[in-house]
Amino acid sequence: MWGWTDKKSQSHYVITGLRHGIAFYDVTEGAKPKLIGKYLNPLASRPDDAQRRPRCAPSWWKDLKIIKDRYLLLASEAALFGIRVYDLYNLRKGGAWVTGADEITEDAVYGEVSTIHNMVVSEERGFVYAVGSHSGGRHPECEGGFHVVDFKDPIKPKFVSCQTKFGYIHDCECVVYRGQDPNYYGKEVCFCGAPACKGQEGEGGLGIFDMENKQDIKMISCTGYNQSSFPHQGWLDDLHSLFFFSDEGDEGSYKIHTTTMIFDVSDLANPKLVTQWANPITTSIDHNLFYYREMLFESNYESGLRVLKLNRNATKPQDWLQEVAFFDIFPPVTTVTTFNGSWGAWPFFGGGKVVITTEREGMFILQLQDSVVNQMKDLPNKNGTGDSSESGTDGNALSPPVFTAVITIGITAIVAIITVGLVISRLYWKGRNSLYDIAMQESEMDIHDDDDDDALVLSNDVGDQDDDQYGEERALQNMAGNMHSLVEGDGEGHESESGPHDAQDTPLQEEEEG
Repeated sequence: MWGWTDKKSQSHYVITGLRHGIAFYDVTEGAKPKLIGKYLNPLASRPDDAQRRPRCAPSWWKDLKIIKDRYLLLASEAALFGIRVYDLYNLRKGGAWVTGADEITEDAVYGEVSTIHNMVVSEERGFVYAVGSHSGGRHPECEGGFHVVDFKDPIKPKFVSCQTKFGYIHDCECVVYRGQDPNYYGKEVCFCGAPACKGQEGEGGLGIFDMENKQDIKMISCTGYNQSSFPHQGWLDDLHSLFFFSDEGDEGSYKIHTTTMIFDVSDLANPKLVTQWANPITTSIDHNLFYYREMLFESNYESGLRVLKLNRNATKPQDWLQEVAFFDIFPPVTTVTTFNGSWGAWPFFGGGKVVITTEREGMFILQLQDSVVNQMKDLPNKNGTGDSSESGTDGNALSPPVFTAVITIGITAIVAIITVGLVISRLYWKGRNSLYDIAMQESEMDIHDDDDDDALVLSNDVGDQDDDQYGEERALQNMAGNMHSLVEGDGEGHESESGPHDAQDTPLQEEEEG
């Protein structure tokens, strides 16, 4: 399932996966959803080995994403499905798109990949990464890893490259990073559930990847954790300082309560596990989660939707999250680890409207109570969070590391200007001293024939000028010394407040300082 808000009409739409295709719904009036149309039993994206183009087999597994706030992308684990592209602006038209009478057809098909478990959209850069995919013979070097597609023109997608040396990649969030790590600020970075990033299956965790060079993707770090089973999926906060992460297998493998992990990613090469927060009530499997306005919205299979409030001022691991709302869509049992119940949620419409989908029970449109909505909040100086969050910021805004660099350069420039000014001033007064010495000598030669009063007056004038020059030079030296001390002190002050060690500050410290 994925959601879309039409910025022109402010209508809310949800596209849900079906076993035989997908369905489009208008959920603007939450209590009265409208079925717009369906896309069912599509033909294969390309001919099979027998040069036939059969219809794709049914599959429960669909993945849907939106790029350029306009084009819906659809993938499936059905063989030869590829990636289907739909122009959502067609929702504004009449005919089949709004009557639900006919099947909706795609606007483009990308057939260089066969089956896909997940697609990851890098919205700002215009790339899509198919992960957990199989090529069906076209690109055998892509199996399971990053299959890179250029979607700058969504109607004409192009194959770019593959990368499989990090093993199977399950799901990711990819962004232009604007967090605290100056080494990667402004670069495209993916945060992934990577079950094999340490070398083989079962030896993985949170994998963080530098995606700048599509021909040579680099792993920045692979961070494991206790009771790891199947590293699954996660989402960044608006500040790109925390990553919220789920493991789809730990509850079943270790018989533990539903666990949500929080990583401090202010240093991408060394992420730190802040907490493995265990829900005190449920033991169900956790699936997909999203961060939105300081809340986590988790689809946790049999225990349904769980809404958790983030506490950045926590001093104890268990205090980082607090459950503030839930909706159980599979009430018979909530303490066993099966895959019944909620698969996904969409909390980004705003105003507390949340849509959740299930494997068998259907789609649910929910409204959070006002007491919960009032606890949601936006953070100052937010950063873009990828392809689904409504939050964002000016990409030209200065991050703290860049701001520190600007301050340092500015102080260095001020010191240099003052130093040059002092040198020029001293040369100037030294030149004036020489002129006065010459004037004294010439005046003394000229007054031998004059009376003593004239000599006295001339002597006083020259003496006053010497005193003025000496006093001004001393004053300038004192002022320069004071300014130099102030500049050095200011530089030291900025170093202590905004210096290199700030990159190591915890999100808690950053929030308190903010």
